[in-house]
Amino acid sequence: MVHPGSLARACNTATLRFARVPAEDDFVRNRPADRLRGEVFHAWMGTAARSWPVFPVVAVVAVLYVLFLTLLPAPPWWSGFCAGLFFGALSVAGMWLVHLHSGSHSALFGTLGEQATADVLQSHRMKRSGWRLVNGLAFADHGDVDHTLVGPGGIFAVESKWTNQPWEFDSSGRIPGVERALVQARLGARKITSTLRAHHVAPESGVRPAIVIWGPGAPVIAGGLVELDGVAVFEGRKLRSWPLGSEDTQLSPDVVETVFRALLGELLSRQPLNLRQGVSTPA
Repeated sequence: MVHPGSLARACNTATLRFARVPAEDDFVRNRPADRLRGEVFHAWMGTAARSWPVFPVVAVVAVLYVLFLTLLPAPPWWSGFCAGLFFGALSVAGMWLVHLHSGSHSALFGTLGEQATADVLQSHRMKRSGWRLVNGLAFADHGDVDHTLVGPGGIFAVESKWTNQPWEFDSSGRIPGVERALVQARLGARKITSTLRAHHVAPESGVRPAIVIWGPGAPVIAGGLVELDGVAVFEGRKLRSWPLGSEDTQLSPDVVETVFRALLGELLSRQPLNLRQGVSTPA
């Protein structure tokens, strides 16, 4: 770990190659749930490719239906309405069947969780308070860290989870459904710490792991926050801004910007790795 004083001095002297990343790249590449969107897209395309014999049959049915409409003694507007209704319903049904058989249901809900967390962490209120966010930093043996939040109150590795099944506290005060996510969050924090150390910009306060849980099955957490095994667990419905951070871990604006640029540079350099992540990686 680097002492905060030396880290602040390093901010003024370091010539990091990623410090000149243009703002438009921040917007285009630093998006939440990019990996999950890629998983969903490739799953849909794979399912459609495996189902190719169905498409000629659907095309024949569509042609026969159009011929049937042309032979009906009905006004043109009625025939057009029926044709539009038929093709609209056919398109929606086809997309739903492709999605249903693609096995990407979990990944699709995962994108909702990551987007919801990013909406909070990238809000104008958070930006005005000096917080910066990097989404989807990938690691070959870990999947990706959904969000890395850097600001005056420290650095946080944040995992977003969406659950439709109830995750409730048991008699010991734990949430059984979140155990795997706790391990994932701690591992993500260690990965981010190692990355910052490689760039000599790791603050002494370290990287804290956190989880945000969304969805109809999310547990009801009094106050919206509980700590389990050193991991801050948030109820997404109650997350309006980032409440964590203390005076002991205050990072100056220069340090925040340097750490953010280091992480953003890593994100941009690993874009091909993000695209190669398979469906089996953790959400």
